[in-house]
Amino acid sequence: MSARVGPRRADAVVLLALLAALVPAGSAVAQGSLRVDASVEYTSGDYGGTTDYNDIYVPLTLTYALRRVDLRLTVPYLEAETSAGSTASGLGDVIAGITIYDLWRSADGSMALDLTGKIKFGTADETEGLGSGENDYSLQTGLYKALPNGNGLSTGVGYRTRGDTAVIDLENVWFAYIGGLHAFSYRMRGGIFFDYREASIAGNEAVQELSAFISRRMDNRWAVQVFLLKGLSDTSPDWGGGFSVGSRF
Repeated sequence: MSARVGPRRADAVVLLALLAALVPAGSAVAQGSLRVDASVEYTSGDYGGTTDYNDIYVPLTLTYALRRVDLRLTVPYLEAETSAGSTASGLGDVIAGITIYDLWRSADGSMALDLTGKIKFGTADETEGLGSGENDYSLQTGLYKALPNGNGLSTGVGYRTRGDTAVIDLENVWFAYIGGLHAFSYRMRGGIFFDYREASIAGNEAVQELSAFISRRMDNRWAVQVFLLKGLSDTSPDWGGGFSVGSRF
């Protein structure tokens, strides 16, 4: 059975990387500031099944920064095309999230632990194959280690509870990521991340993906980014890529 339950969602690593481009190393985001991120992501693969899927995911994310807290809302548009010739499009799953920064911080300030909670509302049309039609809930921790010259390492682990559909019993899953950031210059950064997620359907292979990005901060407000991903397991997309633009207000 295919492991695909709706098109792939752009993960937090992409948005965190874009935030790294918007905020210079060593500076703080002003309390009460608003950030807007817009992305276009394309993925293609059979997800361990016999049908090929070509998905376009276009999320708009609003982030409101408070003191040590970010509040986020993502509203996406989805378009999915299969090798059988069927096409579906419409509203995707709306996602609300909150991140609490610096739950723990090392004495020298080079390491910090964050906590993120998210609710994925089942707003995508399950009859069209755009989502499960059920709510998901996730909680994850993230650890960041700052290195000299604007470089850094990041890793995290989390747990997601999945709402069962009328036809599929979805498993709750653990997920994790690890990667690094490199500062090519004051305005340009890049990074590579490995993502792992247990299979949502019992008996299927875990999702494993490798992604890379390059982001450039155009000025104190605007940043752009391009990213590529490669699936490393049968249940992952074969490949994908996209473009993001973000601005702080």
